[in-house]
Amino acid sequence: MKAAAEWMIKEAGLHPIMSDLPEDVDLAIRSGNGKRILIFTNYAASPRTIALPGPMEDVLMGGIVSSVTLPQYGVAVLR
Repeated sequence: MKAAAEWMIKEAGLHPIMSDLPEDVDLAIRSGNGKRILIFTNYAASPRTIALPGPMEDVLMGGIVSSVTLPQYGVAVLR
């Protein structure tokens, strides 16, 4: 099953935005009106730190960040 999924992704020319996320962290991307936000959700019982592909604005906490630490079951919204 994994081989089939990898083949479909390759054939479609898709590339992961962030391929090194911890297994228990989910990334959802929302876009519209020329803007894009990334929503990270930590489903782990302990904090997880994520290195971002570049500087991003932290919508919930404010400021520009190059990494984000999600607390246990935490969420981060970045633009």
